[in-house]
Amino acid sequence: MEFDHFECVSFDCYGTLIDWETGISSALRPVLERHEISIGHYPLLELYGKAEAEIEAGSYQPYHEVLKDVLSMIGDELGFEPSPDEFESFSTSVRNWPAFTDSSQALRALAAQYRLIILSNIDDDQFRFSQKILGVEFDQVFTA
Repeated sequence: MEFDHFECVSFDCYGTLIDWETGISSALRPVLERHEISIGHYPLLELYGKAEAEIEAGSYQPYHEVLKDVLSMIGDELGFEPSPDEFESFSTSVRNWPAFTDSSQALRALAAQYRLIILSNIDDDQFRFSQKILGVEFDQVFTA
């Protein structure tokens, strides 16, 4: 493959550049601990994925609303009622989700040669925080 034939590189952001698994787990752990719930890392992510898929199969909602509904479904499944503060904290947790360790450096290297494009089902408000974490300007950003 000849890379000099490309003008741009496009990415999904979450799971590709941002470590959403660590972000989700880190945001959910304090909630679960307050409710004295113990669940392993992968079962928790599986529960999250199932809830998120069910919610996203419905009508469009901004991602912070999806996260609130996900937390509600996790609470139902594990037998606890999240507090208003827990809903708020989890729904805004994307702003704290970390980048993979090689994301920023790789993006800076790619930006020297290509236009960078993000394609994501998150909303603009949430993506802005992730862009700051990644430390690069994208040439185009397409969000939900």
